[in-house]
Amino acid sequence: MLQIAEEDLNGSGKIHATVLHVSAEELAGIIFNEIAAYLEPIELFKAGLSPIVEIHTGPGTAGSVITLRGERKRKQVASRDQRSCSMR
Repeated sequence: MLQIAEEDLNGSGKIHATVLHVSAEELAGIIFNEIAAYLEPIELFKAGLSPIVEIHTGPGTAGSVITLRGERKRKQVASRDQRSCSMR
């Protein structure tokens, strides 16, 4: 996921990222730390989502939204849940 983001964002502009989770604080922390180290965003947040999300995605849902603001058009990269997260 981070390699895709790095390729798409290509280091130009200002990276902003948010890590979201439902009942997955530990996994969200891992994703948060990886994004901080790998992409060095100027803004990075971690937040919980409503438990209603868990009804549709299952327990342990975590993912991220990474955006670029600056010269290039904004792009988003997200993972739906821990099964699609490659940072384990």
